[in-house]
Amino acid sequence: MEATLNNIQVTSVADVIGDWGPWQMKLIIFFTCVDAITPFQNLGIMFYAPKIKFWCVKPPGYEWNLVCEWSWLASAAASSYQIGYAVSALLFGYLSDKYGRLPIFKIAIILEIVFGFCQALSLCIEMFIISRFFLGLTVYGRYLTGYLLIMECVGRSYRAATAVFISAGWIVGYLLLPVLAYLLPHFRYLQITVSSLELISLIWLWQMPESPRWQLTNGHIDDAECAIKNAAVVNGKFTEEEIEQKIGLLEEYVKREERAKESNKQSLLDMWKVGKLLKYSIVLYFSWFINSFVYYGLSLNVGDLGGNLFVNCFIYALAELASSVFLYFAFKKCGRKSLFVSLMLGAAVTCFAIIPFLFNDSFILYRVVIAMVGKFCITSSYRLIYIQTAEIIPTSVRQIGVGSCSVAARVGSVIAPFVKELSEHTHSSVTISFFGTLGIVNAVLALILPETKGVEIPDTINEAKKIGESVTEIKLEPDFDKNEKDVENV
Repeated sequence: MEATLNNIQVTSVADVIGDWGPWQMKLIIFFTCVDAITPFQNLGIMFYAPKIKFWCVKPPGYEWNLVCEWSWLASAAASSYQIGYAVSALLFGYLSDKYGRLPIFKIAIILEIVFGFCQALSLCIEMFIISRFFLGLTVYGRYLTGYLLIMECVGRSYRAATAVFISAGWIVGYLLLPVLAYLLPHFRYLQITVSSLELISLIWLWQMPESPRWQLTNGHIDDAECAIKNAAVVNGKFTEEEIEQKIGLLEEYVKREERAKESNKQSLLDMWKVGKLLKYSIVLYFSWFINSFVYYGLSLNVGDLGGNLFVNCFIYALAELASSVFLYFAFKKCGRKSLFVSLMLGAAVTCFAIIPFLFNDSFILYRVVIAMVGKFCITSSYRLIYIQTAEIIPTSVRQIGVGSCSVAARVGSVIAPFVKELSEHTHSSVTISFFGTLGIVNAVLALILPETKGVEIPDTINEAKKIGESVTEIKLEPDFDKNEKDVENV
């Protein structure tokens, strides 16, 4: 049921303030700039603790003697960050739903800065590892709450473009990571620089608005009306009379939605009782695990390629950029399942193709080129599985369903740093073969999943059972994500 005003649907904040305007743009630019810090936190460990089997003289900027039998502590530091990510997915999602997007976003970004400085000033490896855990906890908390806030304020037809725009922050940060790491070889100086840059964000942080959608849903009606009116005036899309009428209709719609949710509560256990949906769930969990494991396994162990670590990292960042551009157009033309299977097979093929070149250092250029193709494939499939999952799991359990898939992904990213130890005790070809084998298995299992492009997203478990049996085309604006209204929950 959707409230209407002269045949105009009013189902979101954007219907009142305008799908897109200066108000949303300020939010998005701020969030994107802050997100450029994320690659430094996620992947900076490859420069803080590069792969060194032994030394005769300690390299500059290297501390705590993490070589020989102590080299695994560097992997533990990377793993602790991913554990923080896993905890954050559950903790900050709950906190932002209960206490609001904005206050939790502020707390997360402030704590991220604090633990960034703690990491830079660590007195021992134990303090460094603990700081990495809390840094991972707050980085993902900041991203999750900020992303929710923005998507609740942007119009449906602009959400896809917004997601692409936001990803630009990650890509720019990834491209800058090897540059800054080269200029600041000591991990303390690099981390202090990154955290100091993030301090600048506090200047504008206090001007950020709360999500009006969250305020409406949680009974803060007066605050929501005030925020919506201010945003509508800034955007200048509607008259004051239209704004007042639309606010009333939006409040009615939100109340009906909340009542509908209360009367149709379902759990993951209810979904798993259906054989077909249980099968889909297992494949999705495995896919998230494999994509995360291979993605971080390749990203964190870029040093195994040989050659210049800084150049290799920059090339990997270019692969991420190519992935974003490719997916924007591929989503318009290709089915979800066929695209995912092709990308996983592509990642697997490149893994096996690179093996012959691992035994001779004169083939470093070939390694890097093939690895870039593999990074492109696994990055693309990792982004695609988010969309595919949201289109398979019904609305009634989507939030917890996607959240549980994210936990499976975090398991993969937690063990990925220890791939370095496997390579050291065997050979890097063994690790790459393992990645390739997992890619093939994932591609085969993904054939079980239904095609979801252009299919009406299921709201209930009964509707989800029918996915794949018949295709119901839906007509929306020409955008790469045909099911944006529900996919935003990811």
